[in-house]
Amino acid sequence: MNNIISLPKIGILRRKFLLECIINLNYQINNKTKNKNWMCIEYGNPHEIILDYINKYHIHNIYSHKDIDYEDVITTNKIISSINIDSTKYHEYWGQTLIHIDDLTINLDKEYPSCFKEFREIVTKKCKIRKIIDSYENVSK
Repeated sequence: MNNIISLPKIGILRRKFLLECIINLNYQINNKTKNKNWMCIEYGNPHEIILDYINKYHIHNIYSHKDIDYEDVITTNKIISSINIDSTKYHEYWGQTLIHIDDLTINLDKEYPSCFKEFREIVTKKCKIRKIIDSYENVSK
């Protein structure tokens, strides 16, 4: 399995777990939808793969988790600068915390706590928790 996916920043067990999660997600989705090709799993350079998909499938929108890691930001910026913004729009969404960034009561650029304990105390005292969204089965009907 280690030869299938190369992620040098994570260990062997985490890499194996990640791959198993992706395969399981694909299996679960395929069992709950009529379209058995809902998810594609690709191996290689993300920049090349995404640009190939844009051209091959005439993709008009890309939705992405907002990256904060230096190397991931470089890859994201490379993708954004390579796409034709007139025909393909790029959308990023925050996902680095369990609390949505819009629900935080602090400005992360100015007031970011120095340790997690301080952050957790602010979040638990001042942030409202959103309602749970419907499961995939309910949303897709």
